[in-house]
Amino acid sequence: MKKLLLFSFIISFLLALNINAQLAEKSWALGFGFSYPKLTGTNTGMLNSNYGGYLSIQRNFIEQAGIRFMTKYSHLEGTYDTGAETTVTTSLYGSFDLMYYFIPCGPFSPYINAGLGFDSFSLDNPDDPDYDGSFLELIFNVGFGFEADLSDNWRLSSELGVHSVANSGFDGRYGSAGYGIIGANTDAFTTFNIGLQYYFAKGAPSKLCNLYDGIGMVPDSIVYARIDKMIENRIPKEVVKEVVVQAPTGNQDIIPTGKEWILVTIEFDFSSSRLKQDAYPGLYYTSQVLAQNPNMVILLRGYADESNSDKNNLGLFQKRADAIKGYLLSLGADAKRLKEFKFGSKDAGATSARDKNKIEIRILN
Repeated sequence: MKKLLLFSFIISFLLALNINAQLAEKSWALGFGFSYPKLTGTNTGMLNSNYGGYLSIQRNFIEQAGIRFMTKYSHLEGTYDTGAETTVTTSLYGSFDLMYYFIPCGPFSPYINAGLGFDSFSLDNPDDPDYDGSFLELIFNVGFGFEADLSDNWRLSSELGVHSVANSGFDGRYGSAGYGIIGANTDAFTTFNIGLQYYFAKGAPSKLCNLYDGIGMVPDSIVYARIDKMIENRIPKEVVKEVVVQAPTGNQDIIPTGKEWILVTIEFDFSSSRLKQDAYPGLYYTSQVLAQNPNMVILLRGYADESNSDKNNLGLFQKRADAIKGYLLSLGADAKRLKEFKFGSKDAGATSARDKNKIEIRILN
Protein backbone atom coordinates (compact mmCIF):
# COMPACT_ATOMS: atom_id res chain seq x y z
CA MET A 1 0.00 0.00 0.00
CA LYS A 2 2.86 2.38 0.81
CA LYS A 3 4.40 1.77 -2.61
CA LEU A 4 1.05 2.46 -4.28
CA LEU A 5 0.66 5.73 -2.36
CA LEU A 6 4.18 6.83 -3.27
CA PHE A 7 3.70 5.93 -6.93
CA SER A 8 0.42 7.87 -7.24
CA PHE A 9 1.95 10.90 -5.54
CA ILE A 10 4.98 10.97 -7.87
CA ILE A 11 2.84 10.60 -11.01
CA SER A 12 0.45 13.33 -9.86
CA PHE A 13 3.29 15.69 -9.00
CA LEU A 14 4.92 15.31 -12.41
CA LEU A 15 1.63 15.85 -14.19
CA ALA A 16 0.88 18.94 -12.14
CA LEU A 17 4.15 20.55 -13.23
CA ASN A 18 3.22 20.65 -16.89
CA ILE A 19 -0.55 20.89 -17.25
CA ASN A 20 -2.85 23.83 -16.61
CA ALA A 21 -6.28 23.59 -15.04
CA GLN A 22 -9.31 24.06 -17.28
CA LEU A 23 -12.30 24.70 -15.04
CA ALA A 24 -15.88 25.78 -15.56
CA GLU A 25 -18.35 27.34 -13.15
CA LYS A 26 -20.53 24.21 -13.28
CA SER A 27 -19.63 20.70 -14.35
CA TRP A 28 -20.57 17.03 -14.36
CA ALA A 29 -18.00 14.27 -13.89
CA LEU A 30 -17.97 10.49 -14.04
CA GLY A 31 -15.42 8.71 -11.84
CA PHE A 32 -14.22 5.12 -11.76
CA GLY A 33 -11.23 3.18 -10.50
CA PHE A 34 -9.74 0.67 -8.10
CA SER A 35 -10.07 0.59 -4.34
CA TYR A 36 -7.97 -1.06 -1.65
CA PRO A 37 -10.08 -1.62 1.53
CA LYS A 38 -8.89 -2.65 4.97
CA LEU A 39 -10.64 -3.36 8.27
CA THR A 40 -9.56 -0.87 10.94
CA GLY A 41 -12.11 -0.25 13.69
CA THR A 42 -12.82 -3.92 14.33
CA ASN A 43 -11.83 -6.60 16.83
CA THR A 44 -10.56 -9.12 14.28
CA GLY A 45 -7.13 -9.48 12.78
CA MET A 46 -6.53 -7.57 9.55
CA LEU A 47 -5.44 -9.24 6.32
CA ASN A 48 -4.06 -7.64 3.16
CA SER A 49 -5.82 -9.87 0.61
CA ASN A 50 -8.50 -7.27 -0.02
CA TYR A 51 -9.70 -5.57 -3.19
CA GLY A 52 -12.48 -3.40 -4.53
CA GLY A 53 -13.62 -0.82 -7.04
CA TYR A 54 -15.84 2.23 -7.28
CA LEU A 55 -18.05 4.19 -9.64
CA SER A 56 -19.22 7.76 -9.05
CA ILE A 57 -21.05 10.66 -10.63
CA GLN A 58 -20.39 14.18 -9.44
CA ARG A 59 -22.02 17.57 -9.88
CA ASN A 60 -19.91 20.65 -9.13
CA PHE A 61 -22.19 23.64 -8.56
CA ILE A 62 -19.31 26.10 -8.23
CA GLU A 63 -15.56 25.78 -8.65
CA GLN A 64 -14.96 24.96 -4.98
CA ALA A 65 -17.88 22.70 -4.06
CA GLY A 66 -20.11 19.95 -5.33
CA ILE A 67 -22.00 16.78 -4.45
CA ARG A 68 -21.05 13.24 -5.40
CA PHE A 69 -22.88 9.94 -5.46
CA MET A 70 -20.48 7.03 -5.11
CA THR A 71 -21.06 3.29 -5.05
CA LYS A 72 -18.17 1.13 -3.89
CA TYR A 73 -17.57 -2.61 -3.77
CA SER A 74 -15.18 -4.01 -1.15
CA HIS A 75 -13.93 -7.51 -0.40
CA LEU A 76 -12.42 -7.56 3.12
CA GLU A 77 -10.86 -10.41 5.03
CA GLY A 78 -10.06 -10.76 8.75
CA THR A 79 -8.99 -13.46 11.17
CA TYR A 80 -10.05 -14.65 14.62
CA ASP A 81 -9.12 -17.48 16.99
CA THR A 82 -5.46 -16.37 16.80
CA GLY A 83 -5.53 -16.50 13.03
CA ALA A 84 -6.92 -20.00 12.66
CA GLU A 85 -10.19 -18.83 11.07
CA THR A 86 -10.82 -16.31 8.31
CA THR A 87 -14.00 -14.31 7.90
CA VAL A 88 -14.91 -12.53 4.67
CA THR A 89 -17.05 -9.38 4.46
CA THR A 90 -18.49 -8.42 1.10
CA SER A 91 -19.65 -4.80 1.10
CA LEU A 92 -21.52 -2.70 -1.46
CA TYR A 93 -22.48 0.78 -0.38
CA GLY A 94 -23.89 3.89 -1.95
CA SER A 95 -23.58 7.36 -0.43
CA PHE A 96 -23.98 11.04 -1.16
CA ASP A 97 -20.87 13.05 -0.28
CA LEU A 98 -20.32 16.80 -0.11
CA MET A 99 -17.05 17.83 -1.80
CA TYR A 100 -14.89 20.88 -1.08
CA TYR A 101 -11.82 21.79 -3.18
CA PHE A 102 -9.12 23.87 -1.52
CA ILE A 103 -7.36 24.95 -4.75
CA PRO A 104 -9.98 24.61 -7.50
CA CYS A 105 -7.98 26.54 -10.12
CA GLY A 106 -4.74 24.61 -9.79
CA PRO A 107 -3.62 21.62 -11.85
CA PHE A 108 -3.20 19.79 -8.52
CA SER A 109 -6.38 20.23 -6.48
CA PRO A 110 -6.73 18.74 -2.97
CA TYR A 111 -10.19 18.24 -1.49
CA ILE A 112 -12.12 16.86 1.49
CA ASN A 113 -15.50 15.16 1.60
CA ALA A 114 -18.11 13.87 4.03
CA GLY A 115 -21.38 12.05 3.50
CA LEU A 116 -24.00 9.46 4.43
CA GLY A 117 -25.42 6.41 2.74
CA PHE A 118 -26.39 2.76 3.09
CA ASP A 119 -24.13 -0.27 3.13
CA SER A 120 -25.38 -3.70 2.05
CA PHE A 121 -22.95 -6.31 3.34
CA SER A 122 -22.81 -10.04 3.88
CA LEU A 123 -20.42 -12.28 5.83
CA ASP A 124 -18.88 -15.64 5.13
CA ASN A 125 -17.68 -17.76 8.07
CA PRO A 126 -18.34 -15.12 10.79
CA ASP A 127 -17.13 -15.75 14.32
CA ASP A 128 -20.61 -14.95 15.64
CA PRO A 129 -23.32 -17.11 13.94
CA ASP A 130 -25.84 -14.31 14.41
CA TYR A 131 -24.05 -12.37 11.68
CA ASP A 132 -24.24 -15.13 9.10
CA GLY A 133 -26.32 -13.52 6.34
CA SER A 134 -26.94 -10.15 4.70
CA PHE A 135 -27.46 -6.76 6.34
CA LEU A 136 -28.33 -3.19 5.35
CA GLU A 137 -26.96 -0.46 7.61
CA LEU A 138 -26.25 3.28 7.61
CA ILE A 139 -22.70 4.26 6.73
CA PHE A 140 -20.90 7.54 7.45
CA ASN A 141 -17.91 8.55 5.32
CA VAL A 142 -15.15 11.15 5.54
CA GLY A 143 -12.15 11.43 3.28
CA PHE A 144 -9.51 13.56 1.67
CA GLY A 145 -7.84 13.31 -1.71
CA PHE A 146 -6.70 15.19 -4.78
CA GLU A 147 -7.32 15.53 -8.48
CA ALA A 148 -4.52 16.18 -11.00
CA ASP A 149 -5.14 17.34 -14.57
CA LEU A 150 -4.38 14.95 -17.41
CA SER A 151 -6.16 16.93 -20.15
CA ASP A 152 -9.06 19.34 -20.55
CA ASN A 153 -11.60 16.68 -19.57
CA TRP A 154 -9.65 13.95 -17.77
CA ARG A 155 -8.21 14.00 -14.25
CA LEU A 156 -6.30 11.54 -12.13
CA SER A 157 -8.07 11.05 -8.79
CA SER A 158 -6.78 9.60 -5.53
CA GLU A 159 -8.57 9.47 -2.18
CA LEU A 160 -8.19 8.03 1.32
CA GLY A 161 -11.54 7.44 3.07
CA VAL A 162 -12.75 6.24 6.43
CA HIS A 163 -16.16 4.51 6.59
CA SER A 164 -18.04 3.87 9.83
CA VAL A 165 -20.85 1.30 9.62
CA ALA A 166 -23.74 1.52 12.09
CA ASN A 167 -23.19 -2.07 13.16
CA SER A 168 -20.57 -3.66 15.41
CA GLY A 169 -20.74 -6.98 13.56
CA PHE A 170 -19.41 -5.80 10.19
CA ASP A 171 -16.36 -8.01 10.69
CA GLY A 172 -18.40 -11.06 11.80
CA ARG A 173 -17.71 -10.61 15.48
CA TYR A 174 -19.83 -8.70 18.00
CA GLY A 175 -18.19 -5.63 19.50
CA SER A 176 -15.81 -2.98 18.23
CA ALA A 177 -12.34 -1.65 18.95
CA GLY A 178 -13.81 1.87 18.99
CA TYR A 179 -11.92 3.19 15.98
CA GLY A 180 -14.95 4.40 14.09
CA ILE A 181 -15.25 8.02 12.97
CA ILE A 182 -14.87 10.39 15.93
CA GLY A 183 -14.28 7.34 18.16
CA ALA A 184 -17.68 5.77 17.48
CA ASN A 185 -18.14 2.33 18.98
CA THR A 186 -18.99 0.75 15.64
CA ASP A 187 -16.97 -1.17 13.08
CA ALA A 188 -15.09 0.81 10.47
CA PHE A 189 -12.88 0.28 7.46
CA THR A 190 -10.63 2.46 5.33
CA THR A 191 -10.26 2.56 1.57
CA PHE A 192 -7.58 3.94 -0.72
CA ASN A 193 -8.89 4.80 -4.19
CA ILE A 194 -7.03 5.58 -7.36
CA GLY A 195 -8.85 6.20 -10.63
CA LEU A 196 -9.96 8.70 -13.23
CA GLN A 197 -12.47 11.53 -13.41
CA TYR A 198 -14.04 12.35 -16.77
CA TYR A 199 -15.71 15.79 -16.98
CA PHE A 200 -18.33 15.17 -19.64
CA ALA A 201 -20.30 18.42 -19.27
CA LYS A 202 -19.19 21.93 -18.38
CA GLY A 203 -20.88 25.27 -17.94
CA ALA A 204 -19.50 28.73 -18.67
CA PRO A 205 -15.72 29.21 -18.34
CA SER A 206 -14.74 29.99 -14.77
CA LYS A 207 -14.38 33.69 -13.96
CA LEU A 208 -12.65 32.75 -10.73
CA CYS A 209 -9.96 30.71 -12.46
CA ASN A 210 -9.49 32.95 -15.50
CA LEU A 211 -9.19 36.43 -13.97
CA TYR A 212 -6.39 37.46 -16.31
CA ASP A 213 -7.49 35.92 -19.59
CA GLY A 214 -6.34 38.10 -22.45
CA ILE A 215 -3.62 39.93 -20.52
CA GLY A 216 -0.28 39.24 -22.11
CA MET A 217 -1.84 37.53 -25.13
CA VAL A 218 -0.10 38.18 -28.43
CA PRO A 219 -1.55 37.49 -31.89
CA ASP A 220 -0.29 34.21 -33.32
CA SER A 221 1.73 35.63 -36.18
CA ILE A 222 3.45 38.93 -35.40
CA VAL A 223 5.74 40.31 -38.10
CA TYR A 224 7.69 42.93 -36.22
CA ALA A 225 9.17 44.55 -39.31
CA ARG A 226 5.67 45.15 -40.66
CA ILE A 227 4.53 46.58 -37.32
CA ASP A 228 7.50 48.96 -37.24
CA LYS A 229 6.64 50.13 -40.75
CA MET A 230 2.98 50.70 -39.81
CA ILE A 231 4.03 52.73 -36.79
CA GLU A 232 6.51 54.78 -38.81
CA ASN A 233 3.85 55.63 -41.41
CA ARG A 234 1.41 56.84 -38.76
CA ILE A 235 3.76 58.95 -36.63
CA PRO A 236 2.93 62.64 -37.19
CA LYS A 237 6.16 64.63 -37.51
CA GLU A 238 7.11 68.16 -38.42
CA VAL A 239 10.80 68.58 -39.13
CA VAL A 240 12.14 72.10 -38.58
CA LYS A 241 15.91 72.59 -38.81
CA GLU A 242 16.40 68.88 -38.16
CA VAL A 243 14.66 69.11 -34.80
CA VAL A 244 11.67 66.84 -34.19
CA VAL A 245 8.83 68.87 -32.71
CA GLN A 246 5.40 67.85 -31.57
CA ALA A 247 2.56 68.00 -34.06
CA PRO A 248 -0.45 69.95 -32.79
CA THR A 249 -2.64 67.55 -30.85
CA GLY A 250 -5.12 69.85 -29.15
CA ASN A 251 -4.74 68.10 -25.83
CA GLN A 252 -2.19 70.24 -24.03
CA ASP A 253 -4.81 71.25 -21.49
CA ILE A 254 -4.73 67.72 -20.07
CA ILE A 255 -3.53 67.91 -16.46
CA PRO A 256 -3.37 64.51 -14.76
CA THR A 257 -4.26 64.24 -11.11
CA GLY A 258 -1.85 61.36 -10.49
CA LYS A 259 -4.76 59.22 -9.28
CA GLU A 260 -5.70 57.67 -12.61
CA TRP A 261 -5.70 53.87 -12.83
CA ILE A 262 -2.58 52.51 -14.56
CA LEU A 263 -3.61 50.11 -17.32
CA VAL A 264 -0.13 49.05 -18.52
CA THR A 265 3.42 50.43 -18.41
CA ILE A 266 5.61 50.45 -21.53
CA GLU A 267 9.39 50.37 -21.05
CA PHE A 268 11.97 51.76 -23.48
CA ASP A 269 15.70 51.34 -23.80
CA PHE A 270 17.84 54.34 -22.80
CA SER A 271 17.43 57.26 -25.23
CA SER A 272 15.38 55.07 -27.60
CA SER A 273 11.83 55.44 -28.87
CA ARG A 274 11.71 52.03 -30.53
CA LEU A 275 9.08 49.68 -29.11
CA LYS A 276 10.61 46.60 -27.46
CA GLN A 277 9.15 43.19 -28.25
CA ASP A 278 7.79 42.81 -24.74
CA ALA A 279 5.75 46.01 -25.23
CA TYR A 280 3.44 44.51 -27.86
CA PRO A 281 1.37 42.26 -25.53
CA GLY A 282 0.55 45.23 -23.26
CA LEU A 283 -0.40 47.43 -26.21
CA TYR A 284 -2.49 44.65 -27.74
CA TYR A 285 -4.30 44.29 -24.42
CA THR A 286 -4.82 48.09 -24.31
CA SER A 287 -6.44 48.00 -27.77
CA GLN A 288 -8.79 45.24 -26.60
CA VAL A 289 -9.78 47.24 -23.51
CA LEU A 290 -10.49 50.30 -25.69
CA ALA A 291 -12.57 48.20 -28.09
CA GLN A 292 -14.63 46.80 -25.22
CA ASN A 293 -15.14 50.24 -23.60
CA PRO A 294 -16.18 52.69 -26.34
CA ASN A 295 -16.25 55.73 -24.01
CA MET A 296 -12.86 55.14 -22.39
CA VAL A 297 -10.08 57.70 -22.89
CA ILE A 298 -6.48 56.83 -22.02
CA LEU A 299 -3.57 59.06 -21.06
CA LEU A 300 0.08 58.53 -21.97
CA ARG A 301 2.05 59.87 -19.04
CA GLY A 302 5.81 59.91 -18.62
CA TYR A 303 9.21 61.52 -18.28
CA ALA A 304 12.08 60.33 -20.47
CA ASP A 305 15.30 60.39 -18.45
CA GLU A 306 16.77 62.37 -15.56
CA SER A 307 20.18 62.78 -17.19
CA ASN A 308 18.80 64.61 -20.24
CA SER A 309 17.74 68.23 -20.52
CA ASP A 310 14.05 69.16 -20.49
CA LYS A 311 14.23 69.92 -24.21
CA ASN A 312 15.65 66.52 -25.08
CA ASN A 313 13.34 64.80 -22.61
CA LEU A 314 10.20 66.34 -24.08
CA GLY A 315 11.29 65.47 -27.60
CA LEU A 316 12.13 61.89 -26.65
CA PHE A 317 8.84 61.50 -24.80
CA GLN A 318 7.00 62.70 -27.90
CA LYS A 319 8.73 60.12 -30.08
CA ARG A 320 7.87 57.37 -27.61
CA ALA A 321 4.26 58.54 -27.30
CA ASP A 322 3.97 58.65 -31.09
CA ALA A 323 5.31 55.09 -31.35
CA ILE A 324 2.71 53.87 -28.86
CA LYS A 325 -0.11 55.82 -30.53
CA GLY A 326 0.97 54.61 -33.97
CA TYR A 327 0.72 50.97 -32.95
CA LEU A 328 -2.63 51.48 -31.19
CA LEU A 329 -3.97 53.25 -34.30
CA SER A 330 -2.82 50.30 -36.42
CA LEU A 331 -4.98 48.08 -34.21
CA GLY A 332 -8.06 50.26 -34.80
CA ALA A 333 -7.93 52.68 -31.86
CA ASP A 334 -9.50 56.14 -32.22
CA ALA A 335 -6.89 58.94 -32.06
CA LYS A 336 -9.37 61.17 -30.20
CA ARG A 337 -9.29 58.75 -27.27
CA LEU A 338 -5.49 58.83 -26.94
CA LYS A 339 -4.27 61.77 -24.82
CA GLU A 340 -0.78 62.48 -23.59
CA PHE A 341 0.97 64.43 -20.85
CA LYS A 342 4.72 64.87 -20.56
CA PHE A 343 6.64 66.08 -17.54
CA GLY A 344 9.43 68.62 -17.40
CA SER A 345 11.84 68.67 -14.50
CA LYS A 346 9.85 71.47 -12.84
CA ASP A 347 6.47 69.82 -13.22
CA ALA A 348 4.76 68.52 -10.11
CA GLY A 349 4.84 64.74 -10.05
CA ALA A 350 7.80 64.46 -12.39
CA THR A 351 9.91 62.77 -9.76
CA SER A 352 7.68 59.71 -9.67
CA ALA A 353 8.17 59.12 -13.40
CA ARG A 354 11.86 60.03 -13.69
CA ASP A 355 14.79 57.65 -14.23
CA LYS A 356 12.45 54.96 -15.49
CA ASN A 357 12.42 55.27 -19.29
CA LYS A 358 8.76 54.31 -19.10
CA ILE A 359 5.41 55.60 -20.28
CA GLU A 360 2.37 54.75 -18.21
CA ILE A 361 -0.91 54.18 -20.02
CA ARG A 362 -3.59 55.36 -17.61
CA ILE A 363 -7.38 55.30 -17.73
CA LEU A 364 -8.43 58.94 -17.87
CA ASN A 365 -12.18 58.33 -17.62
